[in-house]
Amino acid sequence: MLGFVGVVSVEVATGKGVLENAGLVTPLPTPALVLTTVVGVITAFGIFTSVNSES
Repeated sequence: MLGFVGVVSVEVATGKGVLENAGLVTPLPTPALVLTTVVGVITAFGIFTSVNSES
């Protein structure tokens, strides 16, 4: 929660988003796709293991 507040505060103060402040103005589709895939797989693994452990 505090991280979100910090990011919003920086964005309001500078007028630029977090990625622009880090020097990433244009989106990078390949790393974004890889990150989304990794997070999705980890989430699915967590869901399936929690469902199986409750049986």
